[in-house]
Amino acid sequence: MMRYVRSGFRIDLGQLRQWWKDIQPQLPLFEQKREEGFRYVRIHRPNFGTSSLKNLNPEQTLTESIERRQVLIDGREMCRTDFVEFSPQLCIGYCRTILNAFPESYYSCVIGLSKKFKYPVHVDTPAGSYRMHVVIETTPDAGFDMDGEQFNLPADGYVYMLATGTYEHTAWNHSDDERLHLTWEMPADTYGKYKRRFKKI
Repeated sequence: MMRYVRSGFRIDLGQLRQWWKDIQPQLPLFEQKREEGFRYVRIHRPNFGTSSLKNLNPEQTLTESIERRQVLIDGREMCRTDFVEFSPQLCIGYCRTILNAFPESYYSCVIGLSKKFKYPVHVDTPAGSYRMHVVIETTPDAGFDMDGEQFNLPADGYVYMLATGTYEHTAWNHSDDERLHLTWEMPADTYGKYKRRFKKI
């Protein structure tokens, strides 16, 4: 089983960065939490698979989503369905184009690491799932450790596939510059399909 691999999917990084620039004014709490080192915002594409919607709470606010994720970081265990944020209003333009290219995708978000933050070591659930990453902004001092293998994902427009539901891993940013990734999770049985395909989005 791979730890991480570059898929054949490549996105237009300029369009993705413009989408992020356009939606940031809707996310004041995201900016307020910059000093805490870790922040994220949930982004769902409308009308995605009903199996992915099971037990998720569509009534939760964006503010609650970000704050309750911070509680998880502080050591209180919570089910991911406790802090899911439905944000179809953010899944517009080019972001929606990207996520629609992966119809099995679920649990998508933008994750920011800043100010010398290191994420706790963990394994994602469900077991065997993997996470797709597109780097929006990064720094040479930001990276991952997955089962002892350390690496940095470049901002090159490629979609990277990480076996986060199989291996213990952590991520860090040792610099003062922001590290921003658009991520979404995928079922384990779709790994081969997306590893082999090549496509510009």
